Amino acid sequence: MVQVSYDTENSEKKTEDFFTLFDVVCASCCSEKELIRLDNICAKNSIMFFSGSVFGYYGYMFADLNQHEYAEEMPNQKKICNTEGEPANKIPRLNDEQSRTVKKQASFVQLQRALNVDWNAEENLMKLKKTPFIYFILKVLFEFHLHNGRYPDTKHLEEDGKQLECLRSKWLPQALGIESEVIPEDFWKYCFAELSPVCAVVGGILGQEIIKAVSQKDAPHNNFFFFSGLDSTGLVDRIG
Repeated sequence: MVQVSYDTENSEKKTEDFFTLFDVVCASCCSEKELIRLDNICAKNSIMFFSGSVFGYYGYMFADLNQHEYAEEMPNQKKICNTEGEPANKIPRLNDEQSRTVKKQASFVQLQRALNVDWNAEENLMKLKKTPFIYFILKVLFEFHLHNGRYPDTKHLEEDGKQLECLRSKWLPQALGIESEVIPEDFWKYCFAELSPVCAVVGGILGQEIIKAVSQKDAPHNNFFFFSGLDSTGLVDRIG
């Protein structure tokens, strides 16, 4: 029998002791500051942390599983005896279709580190072009929330659109020291509302990763998953 309970109080009002009651914490629609606070609490108490949200056509998932051990099924390589001169059908094959379970470990970084990468550092310059652009859209959206206490809303389409444009063109180069071209110029048009197909994909991946983490079976996504509904592509990238 599974007992389901709920608590409608804002997570920001919850103390650390509240979250230590759980093995997994999954946060959505929170501010950057609150997500970092929750992840820090989880990391301190060895609790698995997930976050994810959808902004129009864009969605993301983040996982911090600390030091995570898991089991993965690995296929055995075909071993063929070197019997020179024998017909192929008489050469014995060993472990042809069998597989073996291998124990592995993955190390995760905390959200604060993943969101505060120094993109001007030499070791990160080469990674910049390969980093999914939705990561930088996420940074812009977090900054938008910092100033407005909310994420973009269709009720303020024109006003919010202008502010998002300004954050891309001015805040992004000043705050991160990178060119605004890392984000498409018209990105803001696709950041409003929560589109159900995008929610289905991101929510499905998020649920899948939680199950994998709890069961400790199969390799987890480490550490970001980004999805774009514009071209139906999903990318996993380890940032930080």
